[in-house]
Amino acid sequence: MSSNTRSLQRRLLAGTAFVAVIAALPVDGARAVASVDLDFGSGVVQSSDFGSVLSQGNAAPVAGTGSGSSTTLNLLDNTAADVTYGGAYSLLNNSVATSGTANLSTAAVNLAFTPGLGTDSAATGSFQTNSAAVSASNIGSQHSVTLLNSDAGFENILTGTLSVDNNDLTASATANDASASIALASGVDLTGTGAAASVAIDETLAAAPDSATDADLLVASAQQTSGDVTATVTATDLTGSTNSTSPGDGSVDVLLESVNGATVRLANSDVTTTATGNTLSGDITSTDATATLSASAAVTGLQDLAGSVVANNYDATVRVMAGIDHSDTVVGSADASSLTVADTAVTATATGNASNQTIALNANRILGSGIASVYDGNTGAADVQLAISGAELAVASVQTLADGETVSSLVNAALVQVRAGDADAAITGSELSLLSNTIEAASTGSSAVNGLSLTAGSTLSAPGAVVAVQSIDGDVSATLDGAIAQSLLEDTTVGSTVVNAGNAIGASVIGGAATNDIIATTDSLSLDTSGGSASIAQNATIGSHEIPQVSAGFVLVNDQSIGGTLTGGTASALTATATGVRVLTNYRAGSVADAISSTVHTGGYADANGVLVEPGNTLSASVVGNTADNGIALSFTALQGDATGDGEYVAAIGNSQVIQGGSALTARIVGVLGEPVKAYIDGRATDSTVTTSYNTVAASAIGNRTTANSLTVSATDVVLAAAAVFDNVSVQEFRNSSISASQVNTGGTVSNTVATTIARAIDGSTVTSAENTLSATATANSASNSVTLGTDATASIQATTLLNNAQVVAGGTISSRIGVQGTGGNLNNAGVRITAGGTISGSQVDVTGNTVVGEVKANTALNTLAVTGTIVSSGSTSHGLINDQSVDAASALTSNVAGSFAIVESADRSVTGSSLAVSDNLQQSYATANTATNTVTLHATTSDVATLAVNTQTLAGPVTANGTGVVTTSDLEVTASAGVTASDLTLDGNRNQSVATGNLETSTLTIAATNVDPVPGSAGAGHAEYGSLPSGNATLSSEQGITGAPTVSASATTNVFNHDATDASARIVDQSTVSLGSNQTTAQATGNSSSLD
Repeated sequence: MSSNTRSLQRRLLAGTAFVAVIAALPVDGARAVASVDLDFGSGVVQSSDFGSVLSQGNAAPVAGTGSGSSTTLNLLDNTAADVTYGGAYSLLNNSVATSGTANLSTAAVNLAFTPGLGTDSAATGSFQTNSAAVSASNIGSQHSVTLLNSDAGFENILTGTLSVDNNDLTASATANDASASIALASGVDLTGTGAAASVAIDETLAAAPDSATDADLLVASAQQTSGDVTATVTATDLTGSTNSTSPGDGSVDVLLESVNGATVRLANSDVTTTATGNTLSGDITSTDATATLSASAAVTGLQDLAGSVVANNYDATVRVMAGIDHSDTVVGSADASSLTVADTAVTATATGNASNQTIALNANRILGSGIASVYDGNTGAADVQLAISGAELAVASVQTLADGETVSSLVNAALVQVRAGDADAAITGSELSLLSNTIEAASTGSSAVNGLSLTAGSTLSAPGAVVAVQSIDGDVSATLDGAIAQSLLEDTTVGSTVVNAGNAIGASVIGGAATNDIIATTDSLSLDTSGGSASIAQNATIGSHEIPQVSAGFVLVNDQSIGGTLTGGTASALTATATGVRVLTNYRAGSVADAISSTVHTGGYADANGVLVEPGNTLSASVVGNTADNGIALSFTALQGDATGDGEYVAAIGNSQVIQGGSALTARIVGVLGEPVKAYIDGRATDSTVTTSYNTVAASAIGNRTTANSLTVSATDVVLAAAAVFDNVSVQEFRNSSISASQVNTGGTVSNTVATTIARAIDGSTVTSAENTLSATATANSASNSVTLGTDATASIQATTLLNNAQVVAGGTISSRIGVQGTGGNLNNAGVRITAGGTISGSQVDVTGNTVVGEVKANTALNTLAVTGTIVSSGSTSHGLINDQSVDAASALTSNVAGSFAIVESADRSVTGSSLAVSDNLQQSYATANTATNTVTLHATTSDVATLAVNTQTLAGPVTANGTGVVTTSDLEVTASAGVTASDLTLDGNRNQSVATGNLETSTLTIAATNVDPVPGSAGAGHAEYGSLPSGNATLSSEQGITGAPTVSASATTNVFNHDATDASARIVDQSTVSLGSNQTTAQATGNSSSLD
């Protein structure tokens, strides 16, 4: 029996536009370049032979609403007899969806040529404005299955199978949604006007027009919304009361009076809400590998968010219940059955701006000339803030989130649950699984994906540029306020298995996210590389260049800022908060339910070979300010061009990321009653296995991050008449702002413990809490940069490679915290703990291999430069890596950790014939101002080039007595009761580490060549602040400085003790072994640490 498959959808669109153009161009139709000007004040001005930009404006409220929709499978009877359901039943592929969209457009141009040459221009795109509220709400909707006999003396019993799969409830609201594309048909060549692409976009929206773009083929879009966007899902019962735990009122709900020998699976069913301000996609594509293309092309997008974007998800419940009726009473049975809730999701997702833009060309020849340049005005807001000239092919995006506006997501009171009860008092031979479910609130200010992909069979000579600019002046937040993944047992289990694993509960915030790529593959790469350069101004002010200024054959620029632009600072707040969260396996309190001959896993577990069968649960709060993945990948046989002197730029990356203006980044997670992961058995554990292991509770905050900033060249020959340059420059700045990661509540009283409680006796059982991790990490700047030139198949290289990383923290406060120190005999309230409320006999109880870590970093970098070829030569080229990191006197780094690892036993309860261990646990508190790993390698048969790796790190002293420093504290308690009989107690191998470091670096320079004939004096690097100038043909240099008198302090306190030491009536140690050995405490403070190889 199967329910009807259907979709219930309520969607309101204020404006919808679609245009498709199929154009056959004449052979001799020479035209002017296409031009599109977009201005939010005056509209669209366009000039092109084919295509058009769609224009939409909405000023009226848009609301999509849905209420009380349901899809129901009822297996109901009212008979004076038990009724058995032994068939296969299903509720599949149902959806209740509401949506509201202000503007929606699709523009497509397909250029279909007759054989010959086409020289006409084409332009398309979207221009959208919205000034009104946009909303979507889905209230009280439900998918449900009910198996019930309303005669109280009899039962409906499922003995067959039930599949509840892919049943969703959604609400989605969007202000502006646009897509635009140009596709080149196969069969002909395309000759352009001879003019390169030109792009001018005003990031500050102060100039007119806001976007001005010219190219032969052009996709240009602009979006602006000043109206608020809100999407809401609320689960209620049909009477309108808010849903909490009442059976039959869940969002996706399965209620089964009795099961015996049944298989029940609820999976892939989601309750989601999504709110988006602006979203666009644009692309230009060609697929004819025999064509010759010499037309310029550009894809550009401007998105301005001047309203708030909010996604709310209230009271969602996704669950399977067996042995329960509508009155929340255990009336039936749950024996010999499999009950599973897996791969479901309860989420709220808010996005301010999102764009995905691509130029993807496949041809025999892609031709052009000149050099691509990216730059901006340098006198403040009145000038163009992003400009591209000289590029034949350009992809650019500019995104802004205005001051005073908010992008926020909220999940409130969410529950994902598998629940079973048995009126005969024992759940026998059953399996209950809660696997890989997600509860998440996620918010992103702006996200951009920009790509330029070129495949030319013979020749590629067209310069290209990819640019992303993001400015976050408003606030971004994600909040979980009550989120629980629960396995609930109402009665004793006998010979049963309970697994609660792989679930993810989290709040996630990203300010700006960009993925930028240039991928070029050809036989002959022929570029005009004259006049190239790459530079980035630090601490830009009015009158300075704000974005990277880069010129090369291929240019990639990423510019991200939070908390203000040239016109002044704005204090942006990026906040991820997860409170009232928990993964819980619960033999209900008051039930006195036992685990007998049962296996109970809360978290991951391994097989006999140590291989994880299921992963642990993850609970997290994470904030990332700016994150980027930038890459240029060039693959060719030969490099050609008209270089007239050394220093001709073939490819260059400029990455700039700034957080400033008093901005605050905060990640905080606190579980229900300070127990985010808990296993609770209200009765005994007899002949059972109970584990609470492999779980992760994490608070993470990162300011500026590059996950990859890479320039890669794979070639047979990299040789020009003069030395070519491949340059990668990255600058990250964290100024006058704060970043924190915490597992302590705002009142400073509650932290997090992974807890296991057996309320009564433990007999013949194994109880383990192992390999759990609690972490709080905060990093201001994090960079991963690389330049890779050549492979083992590269014959000759005559080029210069440069990698330059700069990171600055000025006036920054960076902190992490886990735990609150215990008082009055109470333990530190973070860590891992097993609590035994009764006697322990013939059992093994372990708290082992767990980690509690707090860590802060101001600047951290991984820099790699690698050159590989048979002959690496030139009279004046070099391959150099420069890393420069600084932390000023107004900055402070603190990491505070107070944790405990413990087995806690009720007073005077006996422990006999058992093994207890609290061993091999690790607690760490780390703080590092500057840390870098720099690697330079050169592999060749013959080489006459210079190589260098230069590292500079500075930490300045305080401006006030207590205002600055690098400080760590770590307070650890390890304990269990020693009053045992014929038992073993080990409190061994626990480690407590508190490490504070000013400057830390590892630099390696490796030259592996058969013949080395270097050019004297060709490599050098300066440290002007120290008056030194190291130089040489193979130069490995590091300068680390601590100026003034900054505090670099590490404190560690460890207490390993028997918990019954102060109990006057405690039991004695009788015929037992007690070991407290090999525990280590480390407190290490280091100013400078350098390793050169």
